Amino acid sequence: MVATGVERGKRSHFPEVEMSAAADPIELTDGVKNFVDLSWPLDASTIFWPGGEGFQLCMQCCSCCDDRNNSKYDYAAGVITCAEHGGTHVDACFHFCADGKTVEQIPIKTLIAKLKIIDVIDKVVVDRNYAITVEDIHLFENNYGELNQNDIVLIRTGFCKNYQLGAKEYLGFDEKVDGEYDINTSKLSFPGISMPAAEYFVHRRVAAVGLDTASLDPGNNKYFDAHRVLLTNDVYGIENVNDKILALPCTGANIIVAPLKITGGSGSPARIFVYYS
Repeated sequence: MVATGVERGKRSHFPEVEMSAAADPIELTDGVKNFVDLSWPLDASTIFWPGGEGFQLCMQCCSCCDDRNNSKYDYAAGVITCAEHGGTHVDACFHFCADGKTVEQIPIKTLIAKLKIIDVIDKVVVDRNYAITVEDIHLFENNYGELNQNDIVLIRTGFCKNYQLGAKEYLGFDEKVDGEYDINTSKLSFPGISMPAAEYFVHRRVAAVGLDTASLDPGNNKYFDAHRVLLTNDVYGIENVNDKILALPCTGANIIVAPLKITGGSGSPARIFVYYS
């Protein structure tokens, strides 16, 4: 907070504090040079799981008067509404497991981790509904070493490139065009994780698994097998990471996942950061 009556760039009433127009950049001593935000913005274009309430921001702005010196100041405050599962977000285990952890119960130690990225872009080019296999994971481990306990694994499908093209291109389904979503009849289409691959991630005891698509499961899997395997085994999910994932190294980076601390929540919008040397 800036002290009342102090203009930016001017000295404050407190002699030991100097107000500057721009703060100096933080100096890093651990060799970190790259910071990447993997989150899509929350706005009117945010893609939500079909049937979910879209993002709305009702903002009130006004100009107020300080009657002590007749000066003006600005004030803004808004109300946001949206479904839990849309844009870049986490799936808490409670999403598919009645006694699983809700969002606020996800341990901090599983939100900050080593990042491993498994690339299946070539497979997805051939099959839009490609489901990552155990063989894909083995190939990664042969090249980069085994997945470790508490790693966070992201699957790079390349499908993130479709996000800004709209729901039809990204989900294979658009409620505005195709009508109301029905889990049994609506046709979704995008890559995801096979049930055996999900079981392998559980075997490796990773903290979380995510990807650059709308769901842990492929769009054509209406039974949510990967969700059920992962979330019932205390591995939370991350969905809809943005296209910055395309330039990230497969290993050597760290990740911070920051969902809202929603008590009782089955999921939450999240800001996701990656940093590496």
